[in-house]
Amino acid sequence: MKNINLDQLFINQGFWSQISPFNDIVFSSHLNLKRNIYDIPFPFRQAKVHLEFLVSVCRRFVKESRFAELEFVSVNKLDNNSRMLLKEKNLISHDISEAIDSFIIFDLNENFYLTINDNDHFTINVLRPGFQPVNVYRTADEIDDELNKFAAYAYSEESGYITSSPFYNNSFQISIMLHLPALALTRNIKEIQDIAKINRLNLSGLKDEGIKTFGSIFTLSNEFCTETSEEKIIETVEKITRKIIKFESETRENYLAEHSERLEDRICRSYGLLKYARRMGYVEAMDYLSDIRLGVILSIIRNLELQKVNDLMRNIQWAHLQNIAKKNFSDSKDGDAFRASYLRNQLEWSKVYG
Repeated sequence: MKNINLDQLFINQGFWSQISPFNDIVFSSHLNLKRNIYDIPFPFRQAKVHLEFLVSVCRRFVKESRFAELEFVSVNKLDNNSRMLLKEKNLISHDISEAIDSFIIFDLNENFYLTINDNDHFTINVLRPGFQPVNVYRTADEIDDELNKFAAYAYSEESGYITSSPFYNNSFQISIMLHLPALALTRNIKEIQDIAKINRLNLSGLKDEGIKTFGSIFTLSNEFCTETSEEKIIETVEKITRKIIKFESETRENYLAEHSERLEDRICRSYGLLKYARRMGYVEAMDYLSDIRLGVILSIIRNLELQKVNDLMRNIQWAHLQNIAKKNFSDSKDGDAFRASYLRNQLEWSKVYG
């Protein structure tokens, strides 16, 4: 089994930085499909013979499928920081990062990746920058068809694809990551969450310890797919996302027109703290960068590109920072000090308009 150069992979995976549809509001579109093989127990009940069979299927897929440049990686052979980096990029879950017999198949062309032996045998993941729900669906469907040539899927006419969650069908999930600072600032998020709920979708915030939403970052996703076609789910997610985009854009314009001084003061305060602070925690930095991102979009802050702010939001995470610093931090104070230094250096040439 080959252990790939993860440093290069981490550089390549910075897709938030790419120019993409509606990228002032939508960070990314992510679709995953869960698939399992007949007569093979789920990971927590697998014997050695089951694992060997599953690994043999993966090896054949890497070697014989129509997709070139695939790499098969054992998760437990990665060091702690590499596993944490993959978690921070949402490429693996906490469960798979701790599992002994889990793997990832990376497509080095960045079209997709497969996780093996998370809670299910296979999870097909496709990520794209910006608002691209149809694109991720079509790509995932192609990969699904190809993988099915190597693995006989467990399927029921009544329940659809069999997964490790017996109480509801979670074999298909699409999620759209959004930046909604104006809706968060004006406290109109609840209205959008109610609209999502009516349409059997969920809009949830990026949370600190499961409590505080930070960075004004929210994810719109389908709750389950029982009795609902995949095409219908994509159609509904696309429709509701467009409503959210319209609502956020209008709220920004109205708030700027009615409360320009208050908004500029908030953005400038955040800018000053990021540019001069000597220690900076992750959550507070994300909140300030959320304001900065809005300031760039509204041209209150100049000489700073939107993609640069996206990079900062990604890079100030713990494992990313350690990768940049080329060292492991001794404690949170050490990490917070480096985060503040990194942000000061990155904002050195930016300036506030007027």
